[in-house]
Amino acid sequence: MRLLYMALGRDLRARDAGTTHTTNILKALRDKGVKITLMAKNTKGVPDGIKRIEVDLPKKQTFMPSARTMDMVCEMTPSVDLIQERVEESGGIGVKLAQLLKRPIVLEINTPLSGHPSPLVRRIANWNLRRQAKAASAIITQTPISKRIIEQYSPAPVYVVPNGADPKVFFPEVKPAELPNDARHRPVIAFAGSLRPWHGVDRMIEAGKHLLTIHRNAYFLFIGGGERLDELKVMAAEQLGEGNYLFTGEVAPEEVPGYLAAAKV
Repeated sequence: MRLLYMALGRDLRARDAGTTHTTNILKALRDKGVKITLMAKNTKGVPDGIKRIEVDLPKKQTFMPSARTMDMVCEMTPSVDLIQERVEESGGIGVKLAQLLKRPIVLEINTPLSGHPSPLVRRIANWNLRRQAKAASAIITQTPISKRIIEQYSPAPVYVVPNGADPKVFFPEVKPAELPNDARHRPVIAFAGSLRPWHGVDRMIEAGKHLLTIHRNAYFLFIGGGERLDELKVMAAEQLGEGNYLFTGEVAPEEVPGYLAAAKV
């Protein structure tokens, strides 16, 4: 199968969870024999065996692409059987390309609702997301919660594909990260991921409050950053109590295995 994977809103030089996910999904597809062409803003660090096309478009042109932009993208695109687009808030060019080429399109929606601080921008971004989702042949997302949200605004079938990761960096011999003295000799329960509304970290805090009434020695570790960081810190202080938790904030991908190695759960 010949696949065009579009990630026009992503700089693949970035050292974040989104890039880790994208590069590992590409590796997995390549290893299954899929012939991949990647179209992205920057393709440095992309796995070998993948054809690359670099396209750096202004957000306006990915959101509402002109006929000239679409002609340019069509000319760059090789013959493919399927298009897969990693959807960003300002995206939409992949759906138009699929319609022009008469090819099915799978949308990868990892952010089912906009978290932009501006109500106007958030409203426009959510409208754009729904517009794309309704035109998709199929949709993949990372969690069952995201799936339920997407099914509320799209008739397309939605499939859950967990986060892409490199299993080779997670092994028993990984040296555990150093945690505060409060965590020493205590069973650590960890969450790793972005602190977004649909990731349910608030439920982990609520469950932790009850768990501490049974296992007072439990310690909670939240690995990652995101728009709810400050809100969840306040919630943890109220429900878990000081000295019973740690929020790391954003960490580099290579640091995640060490933090997880420090956890029991």
